[in-house]
Amino acid sequence: MWRAGYRAVISAGRAFAQAATLLQPGGLLFVRINSAATQIYHRHTVVERDRFGGFTIRYDDGPKTGLLIHFASREGLLVRAGAVFEVVREPQEVVMQREAPKTGTWAQWQAVWRRLVPVDDQPAISAGVAG
Repeated sequence: MWRAGYRAVISAGRAFAQAATLLQPGGLLFVRINSAATQIYHRHTVVERDRFGGFTIRYDDGPKTGLLIHFASREGLLVRAGAVFEVVREPQEVVMQREAPKTGTWAQWQAVWRRLVPVDDQPAISAGVAG
């Protein structure tokens, strides 16, 4: 598990890279992260935006006052998983309605990736004719 806060673009990329070093080839990576589609309820300040549509906020009010939280886009997740992981379960956005008196929705991405076998570690394929 990791939390991506301020400088989340770098942190999320590093988190995927770190997961790749910790997982053996074929190992599974389960990800659940806030979606950029979330309707943020408490007062906040956007402190960073990435080129994929994700952003990081600092909560200015409420129980998370002062915390930096990243909200990711689908594209951002797929790009950051890069060539080291293959998708097992495509990112799925789960949207939940907030209970009154709060309004709006909270959305999260859920996905599963598999650590790829590095090209250098794959068994050689023979081009010979079976006989």
